[in-house]
Amino acid sequence: MGDNPLVSIIINAFNAEKYLSKTIDSVLSQSYTNWEIIFWDNQSTDDTKAIVDTYTDSRIHYFMAPKFTELGEARNLAIAKSSGQFLAFLDSDDLWMPSKLEKQLPIFNDASIGLVYCDSTVLVDEVDQSNTFQAMRPIRGRCFRELLTHYPISLETVVVRKRAIESLSYMFDRRFTGIEEYDLFCRIAEYWAIDYIDEPLSKWRSHSESWTHRK
Repeated sequence: MGDNPLVSIIINAFNAEKYLSKTIDSVLSQSYTNWEIIFWDNQSTDDTKAIVDTYTDSRIHYFMAPKFTELGEARNLAIAKSSGQFLAFLDSDDLWMPSKLEKQLPIFNDASIGLVYCDSTVLVDEVDQSNTFQAMRPIRGRCFRELLTHYPISLETVVVRKRAIESLSYMFDRRFTGIEEYDLFCRIAEYWAIDYIDEPLSKWRSHSESWTHRK
């Protein structure tokens, strides 16, 4: 791995105006600065685009989807626009701590590692609740079989070696909208090792409008 590889941050959004500025600001606050945002707008009808347009940072690349697609396909379309050696995922209502990328990227100096995740804090009404790994245990290493029955990975915590995704026969399953990351990360784990940082470097926002809450 080079000393300062580019990280492509994939943000998929649909009518995301409520929390979007805080999400983007959490990327701008990263201590690691060699990143790009690939912002894929899945045909929003609110002020999502207007909010993104207020940012002048040249590392932010906005794309409006030509048509609405299921989330798995939307994530693939965003990845196709990326240039980084590494991919990170951040939904448009979640947050990162400033040192997240800086702390995760050195783990990839081990060439066997395909994915690195971390602990995450549940955020409810702007108040921090419990961390993910207060209630479950993390897993690491060659853990494909274990992931099939014990899945502790939250999307906003993940950084993936792009080559690990490209080594698969397909990326996110375009049929899925909800388990698409579980499917992808398990397939990565079949061929690559996974590692974990025992620190809450992200915040997963729980609210009544979220896809997880509604579905």
